[in-house]
Amino acid sequence: MLLAALAAACSPPSDEEIIRERLAAMAAAARDKNVLGVRRYLAPRFTARHGRLAVDVNRLLLAWFHRHEVVEARVFNVQVEVEGDGARVRFQAVAGGGPGLLPERLELFDVDSRWRRDPRDGWLMTAAAGWRLELDTEALPAPLLKLLERAAV
Repeated sequence: MLLAALAAACSPPSDEEIIRERLAAMAAAARDKNVLGVRRYLAPRFTARHGRLAVDVNRLLLAWFHRHEVVEARVFNVQVEVEGDGARVRFQAVAGGGPGLLPERLELFDVDSRWRRDPRDGWLMTAAAGWRLELDTEALPAPLLKLLERAAV
């Protein structure tokens, strides 16, 4: 029984777990204002769309990081569908920024992304389309809601 538990603990992470970890690492890199950290898991020919507009990710990140002293980025409601060497990953993201500890601006995005398994670099995001949503506080994760409630006091 102990050997089975150890074998399970030592087994490699699933494709879904790897993709979830990479999304979390990208959000953490955004909070650290690390463009290369965000781009690390984007394919070289990554394409992004915001609504109907094509987005230059490098310029978007640099502008966001320059505009805000403190950056907030979180992903949640992650749904991963792996099929062979490809995956469709849908998630919501909250991005915010401001001059101090608490963000003065928050935006909520619905994102539909495509990933592929690269023989050298593992899972990379190849494309993403996002739509900005009205900020519906009921859709936000509980820890972020608590932070916002404390900020409002």
